[in-house]
Amino acid sequence: MTSTVIYEILIYMRADRLLSIIWLLRGRGSMTTGQLSKELEVSTRTILRDVEALSSAGVPIYSERGPHGGIRLVAEYKTDVSALTAEESQALFASISSWGPDSLGLGKSLTSGLRKLLAATPKAYVEQTMDVASRIIVDPEGWLPVPENEQATDIFYLIQNAVFGKYSVRLKYHEKNSPNTKTKLVNPHGLVSAGASWYVCLTSDKNKETVYFQKLSRIEEVHPLPHIPIPKSEDIDVANEWKHHRTEFQKNFVPLTIYAWVKDIRWSDIREWTGRANPIPSRKTPPSPTGWTYYQLDFFDYLHAMTVLLRLNADIYIDSPTNVRDDLLALIRNIEKLYGF
Repeated sequence: MTSTVIYEILIYMRADRLLSIIWLLRGRGSMTTGQLSKELEVSTRTILRDVEALSSAGVPIYSERGPHGGIRLVAEYKTDVSALTAEESQALFASISSWGPDSLGLGKSLTSGLRKLLAATPKAYVEQTMDVASRIIVDPEGWLPVPENEQATDIFYLIQNAVFGKYSVRLKYHEKNSPNTKTKLVNPHGLVSAGASWYVCLTSDKNKETVYFQKLSRIEEVHPLPHIPIPKSEDIDVANEWKHHRTEFQKNFVPLTIYAWVKDIRWSDIREWTGRANPIPSRKTPPSPTGWTYYQLDFFDYLHAMTVLLRLNADIYIDSPTNVRDDLLALIRNIEKLYGF
């Protein structure tokens, strides 16, 4: 499709929606007008007009009726990304720039792929695009080194190969709350990077209906089984499953609010370690005349609160709830007993 044709179509529709329709159909094979209208946030009538305009412009797009119908592109159809705007090309490269391609477990493949994408980027934007990408760094490790069991090892690549190859594996893994190991035949459907940890989306050979996520750091051995392919009928929407599991996981947290005096020298710590730290007026007397501020501290749950309170040591004085203060003191006394004090 030439740039001249695209400019002609601009009279009737936005160029970004035109490209979006093409890329969506290339990526998914077939979509209904309803799916396209929902994805692009326009009416189905607008989608039908867009499809007609694309067809008139020479794009090999067609629609089929019936329960298995939809809008499709001819399989052999190809286009380029020469219609990318400066902002779009910058956003693409900035979003995937990181602390090296190995952070995604794709090594040299990501680098070579980026080179190809850069080659297809309009020449007028290349220099500015690379400059933006070099200024945006996504460092999955943070300040501290990644623990050894969270680093990408042979286990990671064996799992990744099985995910890409769509075949089963036999895992030997540690139970969550025990050093004991178990062995299980599973189907890996996808990988999720969450913080510094990787998780694999699995279904069990015995229970294909239950989807769960296994932390890779708990896996001890992986035995690939390429002769056992995962049927297409068992495909999993990994992104939706992760969102669902994450939402269910967060329901286990019971938020906790604490009112306390905190030393001013720990101001940056409480802002970093708590969910929220708001200084509020108080008629209560501080532990000493100066250097303390009264805060409302919000925590994700009780365990989060106790962990932070221990780290703050004697630089926090809990006003309420009193049971949290009592629990903290009891914990300290138990530690003293353990060491014979």
